[in-house]
Amino acid sequence: MKNYLICYYILQQVMFETLEEDLSVLLTKISPELWKNGKPADKALFDTWSSIIDADKMTPAQMQTELSAKLSEMDMSLEKTISVISSDSFEYYLSQAYERAEEYLGEYK
Repeated sequence: MKNYLICYYILQQVMFETLEEDLSVLLTKISPELWKNGKPADKALFDTWSSIIDADKMTPAQMQTELSAKLSEMDMSLEKTISVISSDSFEYYLSQAYERAEEYLGEYK
């Protein structure tokens, strides 16, 4: 769950910078806030996004690379998003994502 949330929260923060419509569509599909009974509506989508990064074993640079690669391989127009994720500001987004994930997990264990 933690890996999933970190990806989600990074993308959610980047959305405010890029305002890309395709990113908004993606976030709506993967939003944990829209799950019923605390369970993802699409388990395969959840598993895909959970497997992109391993927050406990990867460095920030590895996470940055993997997340950028996943977004690149999707059939969506996410050039601005990939650019922001590939920038030096990634570590800031990552630190904020960790905080939000811990808050979410603390509330919903």
